Amino acid sequence: MASVRLHGAVFACCGGTPPVMLGYRPKCFDFMRSMGLEWLYLDLCNIGVESLPGRMAELLTSISNRPSLRHEIHAKALGWKGVQQAFVDRMVGARADWPRR
Repeated sequence: MASVRLHGAVFACCGGTPPVMLGYRPKCFDFMRSMGLEWLYLDLCNIGVESLPGRMAELLTSISNRPSLRHEIHAKALGWKGVQQAFVDRMVGARADWPRR
């Protein structure tokens, strides 16, 4: 799956689908790095239009040569979900301890 938008790549990862991120901002690379997928990131500011199809073909071949990748991505997404849930739980718990007015 190719994505030019960050949330497209996020949703793909949540479903265990390897995204090829066509990045336009640092946040795109940051997300891909957080998922251990920086090798699937193409910086649109630093890649020539003429080399894009060949690079995409290389990445899609790399993805197809890693059958466990879908499971790895899904497991990583679930791990981040747990981190975020723990943060929310701490914040809700901290708020419950605030003085009432």
